[in-house]
Amino acid sequence: MGHAERESPRDVSLSHEQSLIRLASAINAVSKYTFWSSNCFAQALCAHWILKGRKWHHTIYFGVKKDENQGMKAHAWLRAGDRIVTGIGGHKGYTVLGKFAYLS
Repeated sequence: MGHAERESPRDVSLSHEQSLIRLASAINAVSKYTFWSSNCFAQALCAHWILKGRKWHHTIYFGVKKDENQGMKAHAWLRAGDRIVTGIGGHKGYTVLGKFAYLS
């Protein structure tokens, strides 16, 4: 998956930025039509494999927070450059338990 407890660079070219926007949109759209649960973890892994194939730096984060009933809620998200590609809907407020950087 990558280097544990490291982060990828936050700078990307303009052409990569535009591709990341399209990738985020495509994964979000497709996730609504899969036969399986395309939760935040599945979406982050999908983006990871696509970006790894392109040899683009990125980081996957895994976090937790307490929900309204004091239970634990988990979340995964992927960042490339400064852009959150997957999991943007709720990544703020989570305590990061682990992160894995893909550094091509």
